[in-house]
This record gives sequence, structure tokens and C-alpha cells, in this order.
Amino acid sequence: MLLNRTADGREERFENLNFHGGEGMTLEMRMFAEPDLLRRFAAAGFSSAATRRDHAPHFGLMWPIDHSLPMVARA
Repeated sequence: MLLNRTADGREERFENLNFHGGEGMTLEMRMFAEPDLLRRFAAAGFSSAATRRDHAPHFGLMWPIDHSLPMVARA
């Protein structure tokens, strides 16, 4: 289990952590965040990029969590 306190004071609790190879038990860690990904899309020449938080059940697009959201980019 991993406990985290966000910059705005909220507590987050993560279970079912993923460990990968390496010396000892190495915890999987994301090396990027939404603002960084959006900057990278722009730097790669995309004219627009956005994270989609809206649901579109008629297309089968629904997610119960507020992270790991789809991103859409246009060249």
C-alpha cells in the first residue's frame, strides 16, 4: 500500500502496487503528468491536444476513475 498527500492536502491510498525487475523490490513509477504530455504533443507538432473527461456511452467510452483518461491530438 502507498499513502500520498496531494499538494491541496487530500490523502490518496494506492493498493495493488506493481513492482518490476531491478535490484530489490522496485516500485513502478510514472515519469510524466498531464501537463507534460500536452507540452510533448505540442513540441511534436500537433496543432491541438486535450484530455477527455466527458463520457460518451453511445461509443462505449466511460471510465469510473479520474486518472488514466484518454487523450486526443490533432496533427
